Amino acid sequence: MNMSARWIGVGLLAVGMLPTVTLAQEGGRNFDARNRLRLEYDDNIFNQETDEQDSWKIIEEIDLKYNLNLENTFLSLAYRPSLIYWENRDDDTDLHHAIDAVFNHAFSPRWAFNFNDTFRIAENPASIDRGTVQSQDGDYMYNSAQAALSYLMAEATRLEFAARAINLMYDEDEVADVSDYDLYVGGLTLRHSLLPTTALLGDLRYETLSYADGMRDSDTWYIGAGVEHTFTPTFMANLRGGLQSRAFDNSDLKDKDTPYVDATITLAPGATTRLTAGLSYAQYETDVYPFASRERTSIFASLAQDITGKVTGYLTGGYSMRDYDTPSAAQTKIMLGHNL
Repeated sequence: MNMSARWIGVGLLAVGMLPTVTLAQEGGRNFDARNRLRLEYDDNIFNQETDEQDSWKIIEEIDLKYNLNLENTFLSLAYRPSLIYWENRDDDTDLHHAIDAVFNHAFSPRWAFNFNDTFRIAENPASIDRGTVQSQDGDYMYNSAQAALSYLMAEATRLEFAARAINLMYDEDEVADVSDYDLYVGGLTLRHSLLPTTALLGDLRYETLSYADGMRDSDTWYIGAGVEHTFTPTFMANLRGGLQSRAFDNSDLKDKDTPYVDATITLAPGATTRLTAGLSYAQYETDVYPFASRERTSIFASLAQDITGKVTGYLTGGYSMRDYDTPSAAQTKIMLGHNL
């Protein structure tokens, strides 16, 4: 077992340093431009179990967004380039690109469709957590596309059919040969509004994961339930959890059954203040070769304060711990297969 724990984002400050620019036209079209400057501290920038290295980093990010909001259709396009300076790393700068697209359309009062795509290009990160740059060496491209069709079965009950495709591609052949992967997911979610302030959810999901090396491919089933509740207009919470069962194609790897949980609370004590906190635990695709899977436990908290109409300050803290657990015989076989 290899265990890695880290703090990230402690003492983070995000401020709009330039005036927000918004251009609006008739028909709900608008363009928005914002600038964010953030300061973060990471106590283990390379996710190492020993010889940990910490660093402060300064993140300069421009957020460009275009929205089209019609009666039954919504379209949003966003582009965010960001430049990162590391105070204590040999390669002290990174340039990342983030492109996001959202499309929603209501065919009728009962049928609705939504699509979203997340595309990332990043320089020299050290790990990727489903689209979030953490810290794996090598430039990469990441894309996640998700489509969902929902049907209103009754006034308070909705059924959603969803599919998702995630593709990770590294530039360096040596890294790509073992770290590139394709993840495809399909599932059903049943949502029932028990009360105006309370909703119950049921989830059934299947995913298939394939790596470039072909040695760690797996299929996973998820079954779970959840609840969303609004205690007051300023206090909301949601909880989802269940069981996930992962079966590996490689008979040398041990299948795993583990619980998963995701909980979040949101509190708005004032019109200009928002507090969000949460925790999660689940089994994911691995971001470290030659391990076949990882279990991640994360907690976070974020405080947002509107200073003026154009400037907002954020203070965010987070802690994550990852367990990499693969039978040593399987690790040796994977490594020998790669070396050969």
